[in-house]
Amino acid sequence: MTLSELFSDESKWVKDMSCGVRSADGSVRRCAPEASDANCWCLVGGTSHLVPDYEDLSPAMKKLRAACEALFPSRSIIRTANSDKYYVSVSNFNDHPDTTFADVQAVIQHTESNP
Repeated sequence: MTLSELFSDESKWVKDMSCGVRSADGSVRRCAPEASDANCWCLVGGTSHLVPDYEDLSPAMKKLRAACEALFPSRSIIRTANSDKYYVSVSNFNDHPDTTFADVQAVIQHTESNP
């Protein structure tokens, strides 16, 4: 399964938590990304769900960070205090108030089309 398949529709995506179980009424309760009843994820939680081995997760997260930085730098770059250095946060992008499901799909598409 790919990220685009996992995030097949907006009900599969959440903000402010890595993973959850969405009920029929739309409410979401938290759960672990590997939980058998999980049915919605943030980008990080969804990636962890698909790539449970930490050694394999690192390259997948690197690709996601690159896509977030390329497409939505103002939502994903976090500058360190008193420095010109910065780091890219997929969680920051996912949970940013301006991030939409269409933006998440764009990041996923960029990641999948730039191996």
